[in-house]
Amino acid sequence: MKGLFGYEISEEAKPIGKRLSTAIRPNPMIAAYGPCKIDGQRCKDCKHLYYKQFARKYFKCDLRGDTRGPGTDHRKHWLACAKFERDERLE
Repeated sequence: MKGLFGYEISEEAKPIGKRLSTAIRPNPMIAAYGPCKIDGQRCKDCKHLYYKQFARKYFKCDLRGDTRGPGTDHRKHWLACAKFERDERLE
């Protein structure tokens, strides 16, 4: 599949509304620690995910650190990494 400027986009990247899925920007924690052993787990269910509330919510992963900028923003729908720990508050 070709993108707007003719670049090749993986077949995993499917349009969601007007935006592309997060398959284009994979979870950087998977590169560091590997994928989660449990299939289908997302970062939104992990105890390491938290957010900062300003005019909107900015999600962060406490394993990545916080630069107080967009460099460490985290997507809650990314596939989880091997450091995934289920958040007990969700049960």
